[in-house]
Amino acid sequence: MEMRSGKKTTFPAVKLCLALLFLLGAAMVFAGHKGKTLYSGAAAGAEGSLSAAYELSRDADKVLDQGIRPALDRLTDEERSAVSYMVSGTLTETLRNNEDAVRVPDTLKEMKMLFIRWQFTGPKLNATERKKITGLGEKEAEELRVELLRCIADETRELPAAARSRAGKLSGTERQTSCGTCVPELPDHVTQMKKSVRGKEQQEQAFRMIAAGEERGFSRFIAGRGNTVILLGVLFMLDAVMMAFMMAAGRQWAFEFKWVLILLIIDFLLVFEMLPLFHIVLRALFPEGTFSLSTLRRLGSYSLNLEAVKNTVIVSLATMVAGTVIAFPLAFLIGRTDLYGRKFFRSLFVITYMVPPYVGAMAWLRLMNPNVGEINLWLRRIFSLGGGPGPLNVYSLPGMIWVMTSFYFPYASLSRAMEKMDPTLEDASRISGASPLETVFRIDLPLMLPSLLAGALLVFVSAASCYGIPSIIGKPGNVSTVTTRIVEYTALGQQGLRDATALSVFLMATALLLLLLSDVVLAKRQYITVSGKSVTPTLVRLRSFRVPFTILVSLFAVVVIALPFATILLTSFKTDVGKSVLAAGNFTTANWSSVFARNETLHCLKNSLTYALVAASVGILISVVMNYLQQRTRLCGRSVPAF
Repeated sequence: MEMRSGKKTTFPAVKLCLALLFLLGAAMVFAGHKGKTLYSGAAAGAEGSLSAAYELSRDADKVLDQGIRPALDRLTDEERSAVSYMVSGTLTETLRNNEDAVRVPDTLKEMKMLFIRWQFTGPKLNATERKKITGLGEKEAEELRVELLRCIADETRELPAAARSRAGKLSGTERQTSCGTCVPELPDHVTQMKKSVRGKEQQEQAFRMIAAGEERGFSRFIAGRGNTVILLGVLFMLDAVMMAFMMAAGRQWAFEFKWVLILLIIDFLLVFEMLPLFHIVLRALFPEGTFSLSTLRRLGSYSLNLEAVKNTVIVSLATMVAGTVIAFPLAFLIGRTDLYGRKFFRSLFVITYMVPPYVGAMAWLRLMNPNVGEINLWLRRIFSLGGGPGPLNVYSLPGMIWVMTSFYFPYASLSRAMEKMDPTLEDASRISGASPLETVFRIDLPLMLPSLLAGALLVFVSAASCYGIPSIIGKPGNVSTVTTRIVEYTALGQQGLRDATALSVFLMATALLLLLLSDVVLAKRQYITVSGKSVTPTLVRLRSFRVPFTILVSLFAVVVIALPFATILLTSFKTDVGKSVLAAGNFTTANWSSVFARNETLHCLKNSLTYALVAASVGILISVVMNYLQQRTRLCGRSVPAF
């Protein structure tokens, strides 16, 4: 459909499609809610429980149809009737507190229910017995099942050898149940069901549902995916409404594929960015389903939490200030001066991007441990400080600040931005008689201020949300942060998870405040750069300071990069980490051989590379499409994803 720009035209077909999309979303929300409530007792609020039930039911049907049914057919009518009677009585006795669960009309389904229940509550076959049973031939296995069924009908009958250790000491209904279920377990689905359906009543409801074969058709597809169906329905409804508003605002009732891209990006960000944040807020403010600030007040009453918040703010602010103070002059020297090896230094300082912070924390533990740290040992020998601890202590607030600064200062680096800066204003400053230093403070610094502040805020958020360094350095020194407290709470059960969620609101609120500062406060100030034809600023000649500054930058690189990474590397080749790698018999490659000989190491390496590649690819793809739509189109709503 084509239309002229600016001409307001209404296409009923477009409106009809939007209405149908909205109704489809509403129908999915209704269906998802219906599916969730259909077996709410069994699902216990966990979407994965019914999915596990489907798989468990399917595998149980396979075992019973291929194993127990042929064995039943081989029994006489009298034996089959006795088995049916005993199984029904056993089921009634086992589930006497749940009358609905007893109403299973078929003998095989009753046995299926007992079989499923025994997977949860009965003793398990040991490895030797399981191997014996699974190793039986088809004929021998059928004979075993027939004999077990006869033992159900007659409790005085001697059990087969394969069932004695599992049911030999049991009697009554427990013996009958175990005899009917002496088959290999279904551990994977049982484990998932145990995690998903925890309550006894909910488990009994799940047993009834599985045994009665109610997990079919609609419930099989919808009930096990209720939350997902509801979420998709809500997204369809939002998409229909947003597209209608965008078309109405643009006075363009015509379908364009670019709108689909915008809506897909918005949906992606809503699900994977906004939904988790809303979940955190709701869990914190509605801990028991109703609005309450009790959790936040209780957490705020603990001195350790207040101390953690204070430490987080101090560490983050100090890291931000120190990182910015280091990054700006370093970026200027590398990007705007004739420093020796400036291209090499630019590449060298990027290394800290590539290494997880906790790796650096481990290195600094080896260097600044108050007792046996290499730097402390050197300082004691040089200054004759004796054999006491210190003088440096990495297990402290200053130690944590230093380690974080050494890893996060590149986040505030502006060397590339300085290299691309328009030189016109600098030339005008020099022509006006300003010295190079005056030009830096009066021209370069104001022009770089927005980027500098953005980098500083990124350093603050990164330091506040860091867990690796505080867990390795802070915890031994009793320096808690919000992230370490959150992880500690997660190990305390359901209440601990609620407290961890509430405490994480602090980090989210901090990030949002900084976003407000960056987007609102700084946006009120105008930063205008006059563009000229030249895109290569003139390098500042350091003259007599060229060698001293090169030595200074080199020393800094040695301290923050070469020293910690060399320590980690050399430690990996040591037999005794407390001795020098050059000591007799202390050099070994066994550590490397041992690590890479393990399958789990290669598996973890593959996972890390795969996840990193996928995350980077998806992030770049979304960013490129989002920026293209915002900068190269005039569609209404193109700025929504960026917001």
